[in-house]
Amino acid sequence: MKKRTVIFMLIAFCIMFSSCGINYKLPEDIGSTLTESGTSVGDKLPIEENDIFGDGEGQSLGFIQHSAVKPQTDDNGGKLLYLYDGEEMSIDYSFQVDGKGESIGFLMFVNGEAQAYRVDSSQDLEYCHLFETDGKAEREFTFHFFPVNGKKGENINLEVVSIFNPSFVPDMADTTSYGWYHRIVSNCYIIQMEQDAPSRQDIQQDNVIKNIKCKTKKVTKEYLETNLAAMGWSSLTTESLNGQTYYEILYNGKITYDNIKLEKGDNLHISYSLCGSPGVEYVSTLFIGHVPVKIGDLLMMQTKLSKGDVSTWEIELDTGSLPELSTFYIISVPRNAADYPDVNAMVIKTDSICLFKED
Repeated sequence: MKKRTVIFMLIAFCIMFSSCGINYKLPEDIGSTLTESGTSVGDKLPIEENDIFGDGEGQSLGFIQHSAVKPQTDDNGGKLLYLYDGEEMSIDYSFQVDGKGESIGFLMFVNGEAQAYRVDSSQDLEYCHLFETDGKAEREFTFHFFPVNGKKGENINLEVVSIFNPSFVPDMADTTSYGWYHRIVSNCYIIQMEQDAPSRQDIQQDNVIKNIKCKTKKVTKEYLETNLAAMGWSSLTTESLNGQTYYEILYNGKITYDNIKLEKGDNLHISYSLCGSPGVEYVSTLFIGHVPVKIGDLLMMQTKLSKGDVSTWEIELDTGSLPELSTFYIISVPRNAADYPDVNAMVIKTDSICLFKED
């Protein structure tokens, strides 16, 4: 497993970019490029100052690196794995961050499902723990948790996802967009389940989803050339879907990159679509304020990609109970990416959207 590193560069014009196959459209007033690199576990990443801050053509926005500290490996020294024996799991972890952000946060997913955890000696369970960084920070800490998913004898994925500057929310006065903030970097480990996972954890957020349903339709040439092209992928063919996962998200039928004004009494309709390599299984979680949204008795939407199909979740969000300002996004985590080593079945996070109300 590789350490994952992101270096953010701010330049003078707006472009489309792709990181791990995920395409984002940045707000018109912000331009950016992204570079990722990695090293083997245990290696130190050599970083030249120019690699972070540019060579005079641009200005750095940030650098992130995170990984497990001395992770366990299998007998062949390959897979990074941890054992669950019925007791609370503890994983030593570290991060380095530098740039124009005030915090870094971490989300965890076990077998694709959002995982609550505590940090160090705290007894408080959280879905996203924020560390204040004030620009530059380096820290070691420990995740503690009981797996939310998994049966005895299974090997399941543990996905650790960082969010850059999650404490930022546009105030809709001086700022209206997240820009580069809330981008993610993900690391995957394996948990060997020697016992069943305990009973499900309490779900913190409720009464927000009014209606939800999933439908599947055939991918058409128009969908490829219009819908996915509008999301930033161009020149796609049906064969393109065999090698990567693609997504589309619409709010009240429109693509939105920054914020949505919520009118009193109105619901928000969200259409979230996934398509790609047949057989890849995704678990998708809605987040508001970095807390998962309850969907029925679960926290997740499950999608198994099928050849030539696009699966769409139609979600009706009851906005009446939301605060004046809140952050919304969806994260989709592949459950079986290891079964498809030649496919770019990556973790997906949609752009953070500021949901706001006005008197």
